[in-house]
Amino acid sequence: MDRMTPLKPVPSLIAIIITLIIWFVVPHPQDVTPSAWHLLALFVGTIAAIIGKALPIGAISIIAIALVALTGVTNPGKPAAALNDALSGFSNNLIWLIGISIMLSQSLNKT
Repeated sequence: MDRMTPLKPVPSLIAIIITLIIWFVVPHPQDVTPSAWHLLALFVGTIAAIIGKALPIGAISIIAIALVALTGVTNPGKPAAALNDALSGFSNNLIWLIGISIMLSQSLNKT
């Protein structure tokens, strides 16, 4: 039984195009750094992929975190710091509490 959700090419392509347009075509405002503008491009592309349901939200989130780490938009020129920034949200205990409570509630609903 295959439960994998297939990639939806049209919403995926739209999200990628939106990201690339913001990243390369739209000039960043004078008061915004290029790195912040690139992070905005990744964020808007991620939201577009979620709205278009290009993949399950978990897969989109993992791809977005990986892209933030790989592009180094949070710390240009410092790959280790960029990876640390991309994964820093997972060090918060509240995030884990919310995630575990959601999983627990789903398991209680199924039983």
